[in-house]
Amino acid sequence: MLDRNVFFSFPTPARPSPAAPRLEARLRRAKHCALDGVRVLIADQDASAALKLTASLAAAGAIVLGPAGTLAEARALVRKFRPALAILDAAFPDGGAAPVANDLCKRGVPTIIYTGAHPSQALSCCRPGFVLIFKPANDGELLEAAAAMI
Repeated sequence: MLDRNVFFSFPTPARPSPAAPRLEARLRRAKHCALDGVRVLIADQDASAALKLTASLAAAGAIVLGPAGTLAEARALVRKFRPALAILDAAFPDGGAAPVANDLCKRGVPTIIYTGAHPSQALSCCRPGFVLIFKPANDGELLEAAAAMI
């Protein structure tokens, strides 16, 4: 059993890691741009990607709307809940995402197009101010992009 008065100390390296400043900057940005209480619509035809993204956003404090797996579900969520941010796939089983993109653009909702679709299809959904991120991207990149758009 360890004595409660024993403290451990670890030597600090003579030179900090080259990644240390980047990591510190990311942590500072993350503290100042939290997604706490932000309504985020997730619309993606890939259920596993949508669920992974849902978990990441919920862990960051966002209120997740969806995930919507079809164009019709996504449009209904946009109309009903007025999201503050949307993360949208470019393709759905019932059509391209252009109608949802138009709805979001008209409402002034910041949107990330997160897709594995062909670039021409992805670009057809983009509107001024939208951000395009191709799959696969790590959760950190998506959360940083989402926080930067709020």
